[in-house]
Amino acid sequence: MQQIKERVLHTFVETLPAKPYCSFDIQKEGVKIWPKTGALKANYIQANAPTSVHWLIFDIDKPNSAFLYETLNLPAPNIISINKVNGHAHYFYNIHEVYTSKNAHSAPQEYLKAIEQAYVKKLGADKGYTGLIAKNPLSEEWLSLYPSEHKYTLGELAEYVELKRSFIAPTRKVREDEGRNIELFDQLRFWAYAEKKNHTSYDSFYSACLGKAKELNAEGYNSASGYLPVSEIKATVKSITKWIWKHYQGAGHTHKNKGVMDLSETQLTPTEKMQAGALYSAEIKRTKTLKKLQRAARSAKLGINLKLNLNQIDIANRSGMSHSTVKRYWQLLLNYIFKGFIRGLSDISAGGTAALGLFIGEIVRLLLDRRPQNMSLEKVDFSGFGCVDHETERV
Repeated sequence: MQQIKERVLHTFVETLPAKPYCSFDIQKEGVKIWPKTGALKANYIQANAPTSVHWLIFDIDKPNSAFLYETLNLPAPNIISINKVNGHAHYFYNIHEVYTSKNAHSAPQEYLKAIEQAYVKKLGADKGYTGLIAKNPLSEEWLSLYPSEHKYTLGELAEYVELKRSFIAPTRKVREDEGRNIELFDQLRFWAYAEKKNHTSYDSFYSACLGKAKELNAEGYNSASGYLPVSEIKATVKSITKWIWKHYQGAGHTHKNKGVMDLSETQLTPTEKMQAGALYSAEIKRTKTLKKLQRAARSAKLGINLKLNLNQIDIANRSGMSHSTVKRYWQLLLNYIFKGFIRGLSDISAGGTAALGLFIGEIVRLLLDRRPQNMSLEKVDFSGFGCVDHETERV
């Protein structure tokens, strides 16, 4: 048990924000932001970062609530922090990280919210508790228990509760002008998120969703407008199942869609997989950007001294990229052009006299382009080009 406690607390500390909110007495002091090392000494602490969730936390304001989860046949929390005076407790469930920023996928967030609502209802937990500040299990102010070290998937937690109505926010009222199709869509899609993990083929998943949709239709929803015809039910089911099967990875591990990197069989954590995917995507984007700039550079009029004749603004205009992007890729672009220049010299040497004449003519044009406006042709210095004859100088 001591080893379980140490491992759970290690995970707890590792997943804390770098500078969490904390407090020794919320009623008297309010909350403050401290570095993690100082915040760990407080009685209350912020367990989740602003843009991700590692811990589902429930505030149970009931005496002797420590083992309520057993009575209700719920999975064991990873941490139970108990008020020594009144027996009220905070349950902590360690979950695979769910990102909650505005740019993150909304489906996992909605799934998480539905599970949270279902657990609040079943536990009789405080509905107004936001989860921002929780009892710090490292504080001696509380009696803390560590029943499990298992990290839960959302799918595992969903198996213990009924999510049917929890997916729809209590304040949401279906308007008749939204139509019965919208109501069916809202109810079915959330059910389908949890259902996907149970199927290994799309046909099986579609059949299950169709059966559920017909069941919902038979109940009549919350609408007084009657029932939907089978054709409209099938159209809604098809729309939902095609999107979820293609895009939604699901909460469990058994039947996840493999991405292009095929990380499903690795030992990486979900966070490490996301990081690897982000690096892969960044590299793909970087390669595409560089190729676009290279095409723009090839179409530009380049001179002998590349740094003087290759103009960043011109490349930006030709490529449609911003000037700042061109500046970031500038050295790579110069290297690319230099290698092309060397290849060009090689081609000239293999092309004989005709190719050499064209090359010399281009050099002369570049020199003329670069001379000051008031400089006559006679003042141009051709001394570095021993192969240029007087005929060429008169060009």
